[in-house]
Amino acid sequence: MALKDRFPITRGARVALSIFVVSMGIVLCIYGVIIRQQNAKIESEIEKNRTAVVFLCAQQDNLQQRVRSTKAFLDAGGRIPGVSKDLIEDGLRRDELTLKTMRLLDCKE
Repeated sequence: MALKDRFPITRGARVALSIFVVSMGIVLCIYGVIIRQQNAKIESEIEKNRTAVVFLCAQQDNLQQRVRSTKAFLDAGGRIPGVSKDLIEDGLRRDELTLKTMRLLDCKE
């Protein structure tokens, strides 16, 4: 005995099943489009973050060089007419504090 003979399906049940299958296909397609759009947004945000990290790492490198050169300048007894040593040291401290906060960055050469 064939399966369709053991479990007869009425025409109405076949139509309902067909509608259900088509509806599920449509729902899955819509879901796929939504997921694709969300992934595109996420990828865009990831790229923006990567770009920001690159710029911050460049800034960190620049700041490290400035701190080194300022220390060398002060150690050599350097003076700038009209600028007190205290003012230069205050700037140096601010730069060093900024570098401390930038340690969170994962900057790889």
